[in-house]
Amino acid sequence: MGITYDEERKRYIVRIRRRGASVKKSFITKAQAEAFQSAAMQQIFEQGDLGKKRRYTLDEALERYLDDEVPNHRSNDRVKSNINAVLEFTEGLYLDQIAEAAARVRSAKRKSRRPIPEHETPEQRKERLLQLAKLKPLTPATINRRLAILRRVANLAYKEWHWLDRPISIRLLPEHNQRHEYLTAEQVDQLAAACREPANYMTIIAAYTGMRRGELLGLTKANVRGDSIFLGLTKNGRPKMVPISSKVRPALEAWIKADKPDPRTIYKYFRAGAKAIGKKSLRFHDLRHTTASFLLNMGFDLATVAEVLSCTIQNAQRYAHLSMENKKHALNAITNFGGQKSATPMPKARKMPNKPS
Repeated sequence: MGITYDEERKRYIVRIRRRGASVKKSFITKAQAEAFQSAAMQQIFEQGDLGKKRRYTLDEALERYLDDEVPNHRSNDRVKSNINAVLEFTEGLYLDQIAEAAARVRSAKRKSRRPIPEHETPEQRKERLLQLAKLKPLTPATINRRLAILRRVANLAYKEWHWLDRPISIRLLPEHNQRHEYLTAEQVDQLAAACREPANYMTIIAAYTGMRRGELLGLTKANVRGDSIFLGLTKNGRPKMVPISSKVRPALEAWIKADKPDPRTIYKYFRAGAKAIGKKSLRFHDLRHTTASFLLNMGFDLATVAEVLSCTIQNAQRYAHLSMENKKHALNAITNFGGQKSATPMPKARKMPNKPS
């Protein structure tokens, strides 16, 4: 920390370093440099006892993250939703207590959406407590999305904002979310027939394009551009386009024209249709997995799956077991080529003649 004079630039340089954060600024006159240094020293002194670093609250850190980072995030609405879910666990905590907030998030449970009556009778209270006891715990994936917010804030506070003197690790929960359910083309038609309008149209589009539920819910006529659906721009600025096949076009036109109810009602129609065809555990996202299975069963590779689903090759690896099944089927077909029902016996190795001694 001090003031130096740069002979070459003919300027006074002020250098201030405090707890890992450094500031360097130049001035024309020495008086300007001294005034800046004095103001900086006063600010450091006011941060705490004799220059002790200010202790920020966790809510202040989340507010800065919300202002600086979220506007540039692709899924900013989802990030804001996760921040709102985290706020109830950060009340009264400082930034250096972020690990405690993470522990609260890990132990969180689902909440009842039923409003509490203003004058609750003992019977009503008993019924409400019974309902709360039946609520399922949050899934590891949901908890990890909230923990990821805290992890990102902790990293920024240490590496960029210099609000923390040491890094704080936020542990995520292990996820076992590899449950995939795939439908055949016949089952997709049965599901669409069992769903009420307009969920039936949504089902056909999702199964034969791999589009996500959020993308489908936001579709308008403006998204249809010739023989493709425009879904915005990728990270690289390229347009994200989904070709419209002859199977999809009638359902797409009906879906755009439909008078759509609340998204929760549409999903209710979908669940009722899935139950009607004996697929009670089917999720809407499984239609995206079904698209991948269609492609792989037709002989396309994982790179094509990634291109169609607009995901990375790493994400497409979750379907590698389907690709392996296709390879097994192909090799078995080679083995049974020509009507043979058993594999060709292994030819005996030809013995080499002994060398003369």
